[in-house]
Amino acid sequence: DCDLAWSAVNSHFILGIIGFVTMLALRAYVMLIAAQASNVLMVAALSGTGAALCLMISIVNRGVQSGGGTEFYRYGNTILDLFRHYAMLLSQAATSSVSPGPLQLSAIILETVSLLCMANVLLFSNGKKVSEEEEECLLLFNESNDNIISNKNNMNNNKNNAVNNNFIDSSLNLFEEQQRKTKLLSKCLVMMENDQEINNNNPNNREDSSEDDDTSVSII
Repeated sequence: DCDLAWSAVNSHFILGIIGFVTMLALRAYVMLIAAQASNVLMVAALSGTGAALCLMISIVNRGVQSGGGTEFYRYGNTILDLFRHYAMLLSQAATSSVSPGPLQLSAIILETVSLLCMANVLLFSNGKKVSEEEEECLLLFNESNDNIISNKNNMNNNKNNAVNNNFIDSSLNLFEEQQRKTKLLSKCLVMMENDQEINNNNPNNREDSSEDDDTSVSII
């Protein structure tokens, strides 16, 4: 008979503890930011409140797990099982055909809407109402940022194109220089071959060569 009342007392007690410690952590965080405290001090304050919250939840978890001392008379292993059991009993009492509870059902619906809205604010950061002028300013700001980013990208592309063009020009100049040197070398080879043929066909060179041969023979 007292299951719903006892579940409500335990659930609201642990929710009050969590809310109280969370408010302390937020207050300490805001005050330290206003005082321009160091990061070490902020971590020390938040870790202290977090340690207190973890210890209190651990104590309640062990109490929920032990329950009435038996496997049957207990809510579960953690406070999540306690919350689930409390929500189930509350919904059953609100929708009971014998004694319905419209206020209980309204409380469940309103709390669900509140939790969904808070989750939406935390996920999408839309907790502040924006006026039409602020929306126009945001749109103009976003457009200007997009234009700046596009201009930077165009400048980077132009720089890359200029670098590529310089590389291509230098490669073409190097290739033309190599071709010029190759042509010059081929001309030199042709001129050397022509000179060699001319020397071979010259009779004076032949007589000189024969005299050299005779001289060599006489010396021997």
